[in-house]
Amino acid sequence: SPLTTTIEAWEQKMARAAEVSAANYAFFLGATNDNLDEILQADYTRIPGVKLFMGSSTGNMLVDNDSEIRRLFARFHRVIACHAESEEIITANRQQLQARYPEGIPVGCHSEIRSRQACLEATTKAVKLARETGARLHLMHVTTADELALLRPGNLTGKRITAETCPHYLCFTDESVERTGGLTKCNPALKTESDRRELLRAVAD
Repeated sequence: SPLTTTIEAWEQKMARAAEVSAANYAFFLGATNDNLDEILQADYTRIPGVKLFMGSSTGNMLVDNDSEIRRLFARFHRVIACHAESEEIITANRQQLQARYPEGIPVGCHSEIRSRQACLEATTKAVKLARETGARLHLMHVTTADELALLRPGNLTGKRITAETCPHYLCFTDESVERTGGLTKCNPALKTESDRRELLRAVAD
């Protein structure tokens, strides 16, 4: 806090990290629905890329304007690190569950709110845009086997689309969320045991 969506805020975060960080650090510039001009003016010898939230997560950094997303992919030539979830699907899922559980949605339903469909739709859109525009896309924290099917294995040299997952998606599943009282609740949500196994295979490939 504040969100790192301007060059000034990025400089302030770098200065703060220089004072307190005990580890190496680098910070992305965050995309919003209206800061493309700021993004294009930044110095990417110092900034590793732009973080794009296609689904809401932490803070108020959701970018849900399709024309602005397309402009970013078309005009920005560095790394676009993407949190790919469909906000429209998440909202619809949440409304359905609120109707089913008027006294409060159980924590174990988190993966129904932030569903595999929400991930797949947004990832499909991002990959399609990257292939159409030649953008350098990096998909962050992939959670489903469905998304893996959109990716092409092979040597990293010259790749324009890459992806990662996270340790918790390799160790836990959606069934753990209720069992741990929400300690493994995260965004995107944990998925199934089958997804966990496929992610492990993908990391090994």
